[in-house]
Amino acid sequence: MAEIFQASAAHRGMSVVEILQNCVIFNNGAHNYLKDREHKADRQLWLEDGKPMIFGKENNKGLILNGTELEVVTIGENGITEEDILIHDSSTANPIIHLQLVRMKAPEFPVAFGVIRNVKKPSYEQLMVQQIEDVKAKSKIKCADDLFRSGTTWEVE
Repeated sequence: MAEIFQASAAHRGMSVVEILQNCVIFNNGAHNYLKDREHKADRQLWLEDGKPMIFGKENNKGLILNGTELEVVTIGENGITEEDILIHDSSTANPIIHLQLVRMKAPEFPVAFGVIRNVKKPSYEQLMVQQIEDVKAKSKIKCADDLFRSGTTWEVE
């Protein structure tokens, strides 16, 4: 979990870290389906950049793209090999796979853990500052006095 917090802190822009915390008062045991020893390996997918999306007790299950939808497959069945399994890339600009990973729910799919999306692009703040600097560089008006003396003026009586 420390790696996830570090990646979130290092990311320029918005980061979201979802923590699955048990609440004994309002929702006790809500996440037991994920930590149950018998099913844990089949219900958790730990994502690492550049590695195939493989999970399961025997590391024999994976995710493939069937048309436009994710599908859970078993490696070794129906001609599926490790080469067929999707490789995780958190930095790809297209969010389609990332959004599908976020929406996966057990027991049909494993729940994705780790850094799902980490796209490097300018933040809103950086873009806004750059836009202001660009306008300042092109404009003849550098201060309020320049603005007041920049064109036709009139007096309201």
